[in-house]
Formats: sequence, structure tokens, C-alpha cells
Amino acid sequence: MRDAAFPSPAGAALLVALLAPFAAAAEPLVAGSCDLEPGATGRVASVPDAVTLVLESGDTVRLAAIAPLTGDDGTAALEALAAGQDIRLMHGDVASDRYGRAVAQAFLADGRWIQAELLQSGNAVVVAADERQCLAELHAFEQAGRETGAGYWDDNAIPGAWSPDIRNGPDRYAVVEGRVESIGRTGTTVYLNFGRNWSEDLTVTLRSDDADIIENEAWTLDQLVGALIRVRGWLSQRDGPWIGVDHGGQIEVLSAGNAAVAD
Repeated sequence: MRDAAFPSPAGAALLVALLAPFAAAAEPLVAGSCDLEPGATGRVASVPDAVTLVLESGDTVRLAAIAPLTGDDGTAALEALAAGQDIRLMHGDVASDRYGRAVAQAFLADGRWIQAELLQSGNAVVVAADERQCLAELHAFEQAGRETGAGYWDDNAIPGAWSPDIRNGPDRYAVVEGRVESIGRTGTTVYLNFGRNWSEDLTVTLRSDDADIIENEAWTLDQLVGALIRVRGWLSQRDGPWIGVDHGGQIEVLSAGNAAVAD
């Protein structure tokens, strides 16, 4: 396939900037810039699941930084968008995973950003995993989908930290909102507590090493006390609902806490 069908690498970087909303309602504590390196081009031969593309070359691509929404695997939406289409891959810090799949932001030949399309249409949520590039922009696209009630968001909303869906729900990738009541620290772990009853109330944990990185890059976690935040990650029931966080891209501050918040 000829590269001429796609923007130049410089043009693709400009396209990312132009596609993104001017400002997100709430940005992650830590997010990388949206500077991406150009990768391969190819035609999509099949769509095995909601975040995976198989190219005619046989290469498999995992769409970076997104996951399907609960209750909707999103495969049909991705297939309608990308099946049989020519795409260009753009890479951040992580270009491949341990399974040999390319990890990339993906763009159609007409310039549309596949991740952005899925987020705005309510067919995906942002996953803040190893890839930090473009997190602020992707969060904004997700927010736009929620504000318009697109797709999944037509009948659903982000659950609160004290909702039965979080306290009693199944293990899954989740996006949750709540106000931080207190923060606890041990030698190895930082605890963000959303209530006083640890057996029922949501707890978010960070390894102390990860917390140190977040605090160095952004602000002091103690400033989250009293803050309304949005947190995303794998929700499991461990004598109460629990989400583990390993970097600040998983946390957005919706309203400031009791302490002054650094700019």
C-alpha cells in the first residue's frame, strides 16, 4: 500500500493536535505529550475483538490506551469503522507488547483517529496503562461521548464509589467517581480511602514507589484529601471493592480537595 494515502509524520502529529478538544474537563494527574512516531501502514483484514486489528500482512495490532465498555464488547463498532480500511500506525513509548502485537494509535486514510472515534461514540473508555502519550486528549474524547450520551452513555453513567454496582459488582475494568475521605500510608503502599468501612467502601492503592513518581511529576497525593476524583483500573472485591493504580494517568481530579492544589 502506498504511504501517499496518509498524512506525513509531521502532518499526522498536527492532525492529532487539531482533532483534540481545546481542553479536557478533567485531565489525568500525569499524562505524556501527544508526540507519536510513525509506524507501519496496512489494510485491516479482520477485527477479532474490540481493541484488536489483524492486517493483511498478518501483523496484529492492539489499539493503545482504550478498552471496551462494560456490557458492550465494542467489536461491531470497531469492525464497522476499520474492517477493510487502510490504516497508519503511530507509536508512543510502547511499540509492541509481550505477545508480539504492535501497540499503536491508529489512523484511517481519511485522517480519522480510530481511538477517538470509539471514545466519542461511547464504544470504549480510556485505559491508562503503559502508554501515557495522548492521555489528556483521549480523556477529552471520552468526556465528549459522555456529554452527548453516545453509545453506552445513553443509558449509563460513571458509578459512584459508594454505589451497589461498585460495592457488590463483578471484577472488571471500571471507571469510578468519588470523594477521597482519607489517605493512609505504610512502608510499601499508599491507600486512598473513600469511606471509613474498608470492608464495604472503595479503596484505591498505589505502591509507594509508584506514588513517589506521581508526586514528583505532578503534586502531593495528600492534596487529594477531600477531592472529588475519577479513577480507572481493574476493580476487584478484596474484602471490599479495590482498584490498584500504578501511575497518575489513572486519576483525574474533578474538584480540588481541602489542601491547595499545585498548578
